[in-house]
Amino acid sequence: MNLNLVRLTFDPYHGVTTRIIGNPYKLHQFVYETMSAGGNPGRILYRLEANYGFHNPEPCVLVQIEHSVVPRINNCWGKPGFVRMESKSSAGVLREAYIYRLRSRVNPVRSERTESSGGRGKRIGIADPEEQVAWFSKRLADKGMRLMSVDHRREPRLELRQKTKQPAQPARRLVFASAFFEGVVEVTNAESAENAVLEGIGPGKGFGFGMLSLARR
Repeated sequence: MNLNLVRLTFDPYHGVTTRIIGNPYKLHQFVYETMSAGGNPGRILYRLEANYGFHNPEPCVLVQIEHSVVPRINNCWGKPGFVRMESKSSAGVLREAYIYRLRSRVNPVRSERTESSGGRGKRIGIADPEEQVAWFSKRLADKGMRLMSVDHRREPRLELRQKTKQPAQPARRLVFASAFFEGVVEVTNAESAENAVLEGIGPGKGFGFGMLSLARR
């Protein structure tokens, strides 16, 4: 399993940082433009890390890309002094019956049929903490991992306005339930677990959800 990871550490006192970190659309745009400027990165997953705050004020975004590229900041973002970029490649192999530390931010949802959705199920965000843990545990089990212990944090919903193609139509309101997990898993199916790491878990990957980080315990 080949992984290419890029860590973006932002200067918390720079005006561009506030503009990017505080706007999910801008963060999405920045990550995809920065990763694509040096070549075709393939699949992109990213996560705004949850360990910054008063004692660690530097926002950090971890990006996982499919192909090895040299990230570059486009001129539209101004001088690159507001962010440090570090990258590394990994060719680790997951092994069955091995124990790994886990970190992930996900968009837990369930499918419900409504009259407006017709025969298809409509995605509904899961807000209940116990249901979020159950959803995450089930997704991991489906991907060849057994959740052994977990530190779960329910986060505020991510709400966005998406412009429609028709100027006369009002913007669509998008709402994403959010939960951050750190824990320990046992790999029960190495191939499925590796696919989960490469492809992510759950919906909302374009807005920083679904990236699954595993490390040997």
